[in-house]
Amino acid sequence: MSKGILIEAKLILNKRFPPHTPEVKFGRYLIRPVPSSSPTETEAIFSFTNTYESSAGGSHPEGEVDIVCRFLSVVFDTRVKKAGIRINEIDIPTIETPEKNRYPQFFGVFDPTQINDYFTRVLSLDEDLARQFIRATHAYSFALEFIPSDPTFAFFLLVVAIECMSSQKKIIPFSELDLDSKKCERFCRFITSFLPDEYKGDDERNKELFNDLLKTIYYSHRSGFAHGGKEVSSAALLLADKAGSSYFKHTIEGKEVRTPGLVWFARMVRGAILGYIGSLPQAPPTADEELFSRLAYEKAGLMVKVKKDLKKGQVVTFEDVEYR
Repeated sequence: MSKGILIEAKLILNKRFPPHTPEVKFGRYLIRPVPSSSPTETEAIFSFTNTYESSAGGSHPEGEVDIVCRFLSVVFDTRVKKAGIRINEIDIPTIETPEKNRYPQFFGVFDPTQINDYFTRVLSLDEDLARQFIRATHAYSFALEFIPSDPTFAFFLLVVAIECMSSQKKIIPFSELDLDSKKCERFCRFITSFLPDEYKGDDERNKELFNDLLKTIYYSHRSGFAHGGKEVSSAALLLADKAGSSYFKHTIEGKEVRTPGLVWFARMVRGAILGYIGSLPQAPPTADEELFSRLAYEKAGLMVKVKKDLKKGQVVTFEDVEYR
């Protein structure tokens, strides 16, 4: 790439610039406010001159803008999002394949035919396992919010969804796999044990390859992010997803690696969770359908110590309870 290319981006912040601050400069970066009609958002122009060129002969200024946005978010303690980019005074339109085309499994028409069967089986769970199942569904549904915007975090949440279930001794006895030292093995065991046949292709039936991909996700994606903030290669993920493959083969620091696809892994997680539920017996006709109600109240109900006698139905304020 040529030297000295002007990069500009429009940013939207949820905080305002201090009065009489025409610009903020840090290093080679500059941000300056522009008039905004929103009472809650501030618009600004972020600019710098791109001079970097990698040994392979390229740069990624748009990615650099993303990094600076995250840096500003921490320093200014506010949301910062990119709303447009210009290179050498030429607007670069955002041309992205619609998500419904890139991730068709998350769009279209849902199938309601099995929901009652799954629900009656969930009602057969005791409260401890039901609680873990709800946590797993929370992690899975939250992960979908980050596809494709933050694949690293989506991977992390999908692993958590499985760990909510694989950590339970009623599902995998501790006598078979210790919880503290065999977390990855328990993670792999849950998926390989409960993934239904209709979710399996050649890669999933290849036990060595399947376990290798799952361990890569657990150690490189989950642990790498949780313990070191390591990010997944977004390029490899997008190419794996686009190719409809379970992984994409590429080279990192001279070593050949296989990066599992995010779409593929989301399908494995969903399949394993539903496979486990499908393995349960159906609840009897007299099953307690208030199971979800009780578990919902657990998160809302709070036991506190009051300073004085209160009447039923009385509105309670901080002055009425000992909160410190």
